[in-house]
Order: sequence, then structure tokens, then C-alpha cells
Amino acid sequence: ATGSSYVIPKAAFSDAGAYTCVVKSGLSVRTSAVAEIGVVDATPKVLNIKSNTSFTATVIAAGNGLAYFWRKDGAPFLNQTGKTFTIGVTGVSNSGLFTCDVSFQGGGGNTLTTGFNTRLNVSDAAPGLLQPLGLPTAYIGQSYFYRLPAFAIPGALATGFSMSGALPKGMVFNRTTGVLSGRPTVTKSSGYPLSFRAINPSGSSAAVGATLTVNVVPPTAVGVFAGPLGRSVLNGNLGGRIDLTTAASGSFSGSITLGTVKRSFRNQLLLSAGQGDAILRGNISGIRLADNTLVTAYVEVFAAEQVARVTLLGADGTTLLGTAWRNPWRVSRTPALNNPATGYAANYTVRLDAGQGGEVSPDGYGFASFTVSSAGLLTLAGRLPDGSGITGRTHVGPEGQVLVFNLLYGNRGSQVGQWGIGKAVAVVDNGVTGSTSWLKPGPLAGSKDTVYRAGFGPLGVTAAGGVYVAPTAGNLVMGLPVVAEGQSNTAIFFLEGGLGELGGFSQGLRFFTRTPLEAVNRVSVVGPVTNGVRVTSLDSRKGTFGGSFVIPGATAALNRSAPFVGQVVKIGAVREAFGYFLLPGVPVGTETVGTVAKRSGKVGISRK
Repeated sequence: ATGSSYVIPKAAFSDAGAYTCVVKSGLSVRTSAVAEIGVVDATPKVLNIKSNTSFTATVIAAGNGLAYFWRKDGAPFLNQTGKTFTIGVTGVSNSGLFTCDVSFQGGGGNTLTTGFNTRLNVSDAAPGLLQPLGLPTAYIGQSYFYRLPAFAIPGALATGFSMSGALPKGMVFNRTTGVLSGRPTVTKSSGYPLSFRAINPSGSSAAVGATLTVNVVPPTAVGVFAGPLGRSVLNGNLGGRIDLTTAASGSFSGSITLGTVKRSFRNQLLLSAGQGDAILRGNISGIRLADNTLVTAYVEVFAAEQVARVTLLGADGTTLLGTAWRNPWRVSRTPALNNPATGYAANYTVRLDAGQGGEVSPDGYGFASFTVSSAGLLTLAGRLPDGSGITGRTHVGPEGQVLVFNLLYGNRGSQVGQWGIGKAVAVVDNGVTGSTSWLKPGPLAGSKDTVYRAGFGPLGVTAAGGVYVAPTAGNLVMGLPVVAEGQSNTAIFFLEGGLGELGGFSQGLRFFTRTPLEAVNRVSVVGPVTNGVRVTSLDSRKGTFGGSFVIPGATAALNRSAPFVGQVVKIGAVREAFGYFLLPGVPVGTETVGTVAKRSGKVGISRK
């Protein structure tokens, strides 16, 4: 050791002794004063004995000229000054904490330690347990802790415990402390019969029996959950979604989508409150934003409501809350164990209305369709009124909730929100309502986008729809009346979207079947034809249609052709068709039609 200081990282008895330091400077040599080092074993000890037996406590120490000063419960024993302290015949009154101060003789009372201690428990009677034992109910996957209640009577204190009976896997019994703890992973209907005794050197208590009941995580807190996350700085103002799967063991896993970032997680739920109306909570660690900033996150599962609520806390205090709902229809891969979503299983179509936007945002109607299976699962597809395609895979929640989330425009924009299906007496009466937030950013440099280049939003998009039932043989979509060839039984309307002084126009249509037994609908334009309207597609099975019209210009080169698409939707008791067209603006100067911004307008087909 050649430094100006000397450190012993972990002292041993062999390190005790006298230390000096020799200091040299040129021809000058000096030796320091002696530094005495003593080493004491301060490990706490417990001794349990019967009364009328002897008691000896011994300090294990090493060093030169050590002095010992004994105390009991803080009070000094002046006649005990050696390493060993002895009581020849003990009684209950001798129970207590014996400590020893160790110091150097003649060293000014410098104390090495007062940490040496021995706890003495003297008994003259057997201990007892309070009855009956109130073993709390355990839950699979949840932490459990219970301490046996022994009588606190001097001379009859419990110094140990015994247990007979089999514990569920994942739980243990501490025979020293009488604590039953762990995290059970299995259960059985009959519970776990157990028998306990309190023990000390004078004897043991009578056996006290109790049955440990282990419940599974409430069934309504187990399964698959999904829901939206609103716009926030934590997700780049794009929104997101939460996907969560919980197990009967209390384990959970899933992912959080924050705009363009998706983070996975896995952990264990803990019972936070309640029994039947249980609330389970779990921390979600490792969630980082797009810039790698770490956020605090946790999830709470509410068994009665069958929802999971996630909370994210940013480093700057920003809070983002989201609610995910459970799929109560598909609880097992075994079909016979599932509860079919018969109240919701059907084909639905929906109109999407972003309001009247004029030149700054779309005027047209978007639309979507989805089919709910008996397992409550659905895949939706549709279009927003600027032509953007939307898709989604999710499930119907216990109250008819449907998650909607799409990244759009090269993941720079999005649609996020929630729809709901109203459960009626008859499935055909179920209505779809809800709203989403729609955002389109401004253009990137070099963008060739010709539809609302400047961007818009967030806009509120209102959803309205219901069950769509395809026409049966010989019947027409929307319940239209059958008319003779050359007559119209409905009309298609075109409004707003840059039609200017036209204000809008309509065109008569005839929906028909070629034979009375045909289920497929067909459509023809009934003259006179306005603005070259053409209906080029009609799928009565799905309720979709499409076509085009032309707004003539001063020359053929300046004609403006507008495609349109739409969907038949049932809103309340009324079945109509809704859609949008995209009409190029009027050319300016030398610009060609293809470079002029397009505007979205409304398309509608009503029942006569």
C-alpha cells in the first residue's frame, strides 16, 4: 500500500491490528502515529430458550486492547465488561435486546460499534393463535401476504410456526415469521385445507385449521382489448391505439401505437381494488416516443365495465389517456366456449360526413362497410371524401364500441376515433354512430398532390349508418319501386364541390333486374342525360356504385371530368346512397386540367 490513504473494502478479523504509515520526502523520513483497527461481527442474533436455563452472549471481535460495555434494552450492566455476558438462571423478565458497545481502552471512549445485538426470548408457556384465522382470498397471478396472528403474551411468545397441508404452486410459508405469501399460479374448486401451529421452546399451540381459496382473475378482465388514443404531442398529433391481451394468470401483453411508432410490452397485473368489481393495475415499462424519450405508462383493467384504461405521462407533464374495450364474444379458441355476438353480427354500411368545407376541405361524403362475425371480429374498409382509402381490423366491444385508426398521406396524417353500434331488439335495426378526427398535413416539397394540397383539419367526421341487407330475388336496392324501361325510379344528385354557378344537378336513374328471379340489380341512365352522367358500376350485394360526369368547358380540352363513388347506407329507417365526386378546378392561364386542384362534392341517391 503506497498511497496517501489505505482502504479495506471488506474487513475480516485478520485485518485487526496496529497500522502505521511511513512518509518520505527527500532524505526526511517520518512514521505516523499508530492507528488501531478493531473488527467486530455485528450480525444480529436471536436466541429462544425456556425459563430456568442459562443464557450466554459472546461478542466475536479482534483488535488490540478492546473494551466491552453491555446493555439490556438500552440500560447498562456495569458488572459485565468482558467479551461474554452470562445469566445463570433465566426468567421471563430476562427477555429483551442485549447489546454491547466495543471500544479501545484508553482511546477516549472511541466506540467501534453498538450494532452487536442478541435478542433473547424466554418462554415459560406455550404460545397461542387467534381463532378463527381470517385467511384472505388469493387471486391467481396476484401478490399475496398474510401473517399468522399469534398472542403477544410475555413468556408465551411464538418464536416459530408449523403448517401442514399442500399450498398452491407459487406460494410459500415462512416457518420463522408465520407469513404466507407468494403469487399463486393454479387453483382448485375445493380450495386448499391447511393447519397451523405457533411454537416456542415451551411447546406449541393447538392446531388451527383454515382453507385457502384461490380465485382466478375475474373472467370479465380476461381477454383481448382494443381502443383509440387521441391526438397529443406524445404521438405527433396523429393519435394511435392501444391493444392489450390479459390472461387468467394476471399476465398481460400488447402494444401501444403512438402515431408512426409501435411499442410492445409485457408484465403482470396486480389487484388494485375490489373483489367481484375488481380493478387490476399493471405498469408498462420501456415505452419510448419517436424521439426516444421515455414516458411513464400504466394500465388499469376494470372487470365490471370490461374496459382497460391506459395512462401515459410525458417527461414534461403531458398526460395522454385512452380507453380500450374487451371482446366479450370470443373468449376461447374453442367455438363452443364462446358467447356469439348475435346482437351485433351483421353487415354494416356507414356514411362519413366532414361537414361543408368549401375550398379549404372536402364537401363530399365518405363511406365505409364492415361485417361483424359471430366472434365479434370485423374488418372495415372505405374511403374518406377526398378519395383516401381507410381500413381497419378490430372487434366490437361489450357496448358495441368500434375502434377507428388510420395513418394517411404517407403516415403524415391520420383518422382516429370511435364508432358505436346501438344494440336493438332486432339486428336489422342496429344503428352506427360516432365521430373521428381527420387530419391532412400540408404538402411536402415536390408533391404532386392535386386534392386539397394545403391540407386541412383536424376535422370532426360524423359517422351514421346501420345494417345493410342486400335485395332478394326480384327486389331492388333501397326498396326502390319497379318501373318500366325508360322510366326512372330514383335520381342521383351532385352538390357543392366546385360546381359553381350550377349549384348542383341531378340525373334520373332506373334500377332494375333483368328477370323477376334475379337478385343482382342493374342501373341505367334515363334521358335526357345531364353533363354526361354515367353509372359504370353497381354492386347491389355490397351496396356500392360508381361512375363519372363531365362539366363542359369552352373547348373540349377544357372539359372537366369527375369520377364519383358511393355506398348505400341505412340511417334510422331511411335507406339512401351517399358518396363523393372529385372535380378538377377551372384551368387558369396556361395550366392544364391535370395540375388544377380537385375539390370534393356530395353525391346522393334518394328513394322516391
